[in-house]
Amino acid sequence: MVAAAAIPITATSANLSGASECTSAEQVRDQLEGRIGIIVDGGVSPRDIASTIIDLSDEVDRWRIIREGAIPAEEISTFFAKG
Repeated sequence: MVAAAAIPITATSANLSGASECTSAEQVRDQLEGRIGIIVDGGVSPRDIASTIIDLSDEVDRWRIIREGAIPAEEISTFFAKG
């Protein structure tokens, strides 16, 4: 699908803000109720921990965690301390 689109595709997990993370196409369909035009069913996700989401838009604070998930805050802090 990415090759056919010929453009980069990126996204966070497919769920409503504050709702549980979806791990199957059926859960996405049920939760998003027609809010998206297409769902590519790649099978059930092997992940059981949500993705970590970081806001990098603040030039003063540099970064802040919006949602801690698979990558712990300590690891992120260590990474940014090196730069």
